[in-house]
Order: sequence, then structure tokens, then C-alpha cells
Amino acid sequence: MSAIARGLMSFPKLFMLDEPLSNLVPKIVALVLETVRKLKKIMD
Repeated sequence: MSAIARGLMSFPKLFMLDEPLSNLVPKIVALVLETVRKLKKIMD
């Protein structure tokens, strides 16, 4: 999650995630997906 935060600090127009869910337990996968959806709403 800290890598995502660092990437968003410069307010990029395009933010690409390379396999953000690999090797995560299902509970954390749900949290990451929820966070990415919230970020999309904020950035639009």
C-alpha cells in the first residue's frame, strides 16, 4: 500500500498497477480492490 501512496503523491494522470493482487490473502485482496475503487472516484 505504501508503494501506491508514493505513486499517487505526484497526482499522475495515469496510474498503472502491475499485479497488485499477486500473493495476497483474500482479505487483503478485498481491501486493495476497495481502496483502488475509492481512489478512482477521488481522482476522476
